[in-house]
Amino acid sequence: MPRITIRFALIALLLAAIIPTATGIGVSAYLNSRATVEVLWHELADEMIEDARQKVLLYVESGTAQLRLSKLLTDVGFIDPADREGLLKYLHRCLLAHPNVTWCSYAGVDGAYISAYREPDGRLRLTRREQEAGGTRYRDYRVAPDGSYTLIFDTLGDFDPRTRPWWPVAEHATEPAWSEPFLFASRRQPGVVLVERQDGKDGKMRGVWLMEYELSAIAKYLRDIKESAGPGGGPQSHTDIYIVSGQGKVIGHPDAKTAREGKNGPELIPAREHEDRKLAMAYAHTQSAPNDERHFEVTADGERYLAVSAPFAEDGKPDWMVLIAVPAEALLGRIYENNRAAAWIAALAALVSVLIGIFIAERTMGRALRGIATDLDQVGHLHFSEGGSKDKSSIREIAAMHAARDRMTGGLRSFARYVPADLVRDLMERGKEAALGGETRELTIYFSDIADFTSIAEMLSPNDLVDQLGDYFEEMSAMIRAEHGTVDKFIGDAIMAFWGAPREVEDHALAACKAALSCQARLAALRQVWAKEGHAEFYARIGINTGEVLVGNIGSDERMNYTVMGDPVNVASRLEAQCKRVKLGIIVGQRTRELAGSAVVARPLDKFAVKGKAEGIVVYELMALRDEATPEQLRAEALAEEAMRAYLARDFADVVAACRKLLKILPGDVSASELLARAEGLTKTDVPKDWDGVMVLTDK
Repeated sequence: MPRITIRFALIALLLAAIIPTATGIGVSAYLNSRATVEVLWHELADEMIEDARQKVLLYVESGTAQLRLSKLLTDVGFIDPADREGLLKYLHRCLLAHPNVTWCSYAGVDGAYISAYREPDGRLRLTRREQEAGGTRYRDYRVAPDGSYTLIFDTLGDFDPRTRPWWPVAEHATEPAWSEPFLFASRRQPGVVLVERQDGKDGKMRGVWLMEYELSAIAKYLRDIKESAGPGGGPQSHTDIYIVSGQGKVIGHPDAKTAREGKNGPELIPAREHEDRKLAMAYAHTQSAPNDERHFEVTADGERYLAVSAPFAEDGKPDWMVLIAVPAEALLGRIYENNRAAAWIAALAALVSVLIGIFIAERTMGRALRGIATDLDQVGHLHFSEGGSKDKSSIREIAAMHAARDRMTGGLRSFARYVPADLVRDLMERGKEAALGGETRELTIYFSDIADFTSIAEMLSPNDLVDQLGDYFEEMSAMIRAEHGTVDKFIGDAIMAFWGAPREVEDHALAACKAALSCQARLAALRQVWAKEGHAEFYARIGINTGEVLVGNIGSDERMNYTVMGDPVNVASRLEAQCKRVKLGIIVGQRTRELAGSAVVARPLDKFAVKGKAEGIVVYELMALRDEATPEQLRAEALAEEAMRAYLARDFADVVAACRKLLKILPGDVSASELLARAEGLTKTDVPKDWDGVMVLTDK
């Protein structure tokens, strides 16, 4: 039997191990990566479809309740369509109440058409179009800012509402119904009409109530969804979203390409004939594919696209379709690049391994096996650094290979379940799979919201509000992340964050205090910019508390959220709410103040027990970092501490003296004024022996 050297055997063993392993890992990594990317793409596409649905429905569905109200008021005799002047005034008010609507109208079976509408520059006009022997009498009125209106022209035309595309829809409707999109007669702009049939007491059709919408705003919504990701925002920045009517006409395009010049004037473009070929091909595929095939691929102009289709509304009203298309290269290109790089790395690794095998042929094979285990472990963490363990045990190497494999599998599987990148990275590095559960840790919790947000929201248009809130959240989140905080969620105008998880943060209470001060400073700078631009000015209230909380994955196996729960979380929320009452920007809890130590300047305000809790804590106004504090802030802190010590020691006369000095530095301060008044009252009464100075809050 031929003999072979250990060198040759080791080389053969290394080659036999490395080549199949590298190939298997490469193929597995490619398949898993592609599957993961496709799953994430499906989730992202579904979110984008839902986003498009909600924004467009918010734009076009506000009129349903208004139409039903108009019909009801007519049925009970509150509105008489024959009273043209009264009807004009009513429609004017309807238009003012619905800023997304272009036309609020009533059309009668006698051919009359009474309407209030918006001009392209935003000004309002009223029109009466009534049938006469010589044609249709046009009377248009200009609406002044005070609500009065003036006749601007009176002429004859040929308009008859009974010939418009929406009239047959109204004739057969038993509830508010959508027309097919068409070009408005007056402006030649694509639009859609929501109609409600008005019957008389005899059950016969008397007229039609209408809410008419121009669809030009839909293009802006679709473009905003794409642009919200930014130039480097991943697949979303390369994704186009379209909306197609039930008759196959394009009514929503990110570049507003919905109309063209036809034989009889402007007309909506059929999706099959659109110059945007990926749209045309995707729509054609939906018409020939099975109804349940939502995710598919198309090729347009030599480029491959991943596409998704979905009905616009679950009940089919309106019967529109949402289409999404993204270049396959935007999703899978990085995978192809990584595979090519991995192939070169694998080839180089094989050559190096052969040379190393020759060098260590007469030595133990443990190092080579550990090297393979180390390589597998690095791949499992998606790292490609060199080096490995120097342990020479011949048993642990096999266990290490199994552990590396498990970590790789668990890490990749967990990737699809988490959104926060730092949390996913931490899981992959530790080789753990995402699972429900938590642990108790002392963390610092942060809550903030915008003062008088409801009033501000009422003054702003939805688009302006969303844009300014986006700027606000981006800037505040950046301040929080800069101090190693984890942004948990946005709740309306509120921000919830915490420090100390998933990774431990040294001095987490101080870090939260620094973040809060940075947020207020950055917000002050933003207010100056907003004021110059004519935007609303945001003022934030912040509550911070530290304590033992449950932190971990909360939810279900399919959908989970990494968050915190417990009384300290509730207390942080209540402290934020107290900012409004005492008119301060930042309030922190007692434990936060203790951990932050001398690095911050914070004056004690009172000893509170939040609603539902008997035990009280001393709460503080966070004023500044100590090395940035002013002499007035340092003096205020000292006087407030003096007052609080005296208050808890029942030396109420000293409390009164300290508070009066404090109010000279902080005139009108609510907290100091309350403590002064309480202390003056206590000097005149007998204080119970069990008095502990706690003020129980009666509201949340």
